[in-house]
Amino acid sequence: GPTEPTASPQPPLPAASPGPGLAPGWFAARDLDVLPRPLSTVEFAYPAAARAAGLSGKVELQLSLAASGQLVDIDVLRAEPRGVFEAAALAAFRAVRYSPGLKDGRAVRSRSRTVAVFDASALAGNELPR
Repeated sequence: GPTEPTASPQPPLPAASPGPGLAPGWFAARDLDVLPRPLSTVEFAYPAAARAAGLSGKVELQLSLAASGQLVDIDVLRAEPRGVFEAAALAAFRAVRYSPGLKDGRAVRSRSRTVAVFDASALAGNELPR
C-alpha cells in the first residue's frame, strides 16, 4: 500500500548544560562513553496539513532513557514552526526502542537531545496516489 513520507532524524546533539534539574544518577549525553541509539528506524508521519501546505520544520527533543534503554520521558525543547510537527515527532520517538547509554562499560540512565527535521522538499515525487 502507499507509504507515508518520512523525515530523517539527525544524530543526537551534544547536550548543553543539564541545568539544575538533572537528578542524581542521570547522565547527560556529553558524559557518556556510548550514546543511546534507536534500535530501529525512527519513522515520522508527515502531518497531512503541513504536507498539503508544503511546510518544513524541526523539533528539538530531550529523551530520558532508563538504564534498560526504555524511554521514560520525552520533552519538546523547541519547535519551528510551533504547533505543527511536535505530535508527529513525539509519536515517532515513543514508538522506538533504544540501546542504553553507557558509562564506564555499564548501562546508565541518560538524557540526550535530538532534532527531528521535517523537509517538505523531500516530499516531491512522494505524494500519495489519489
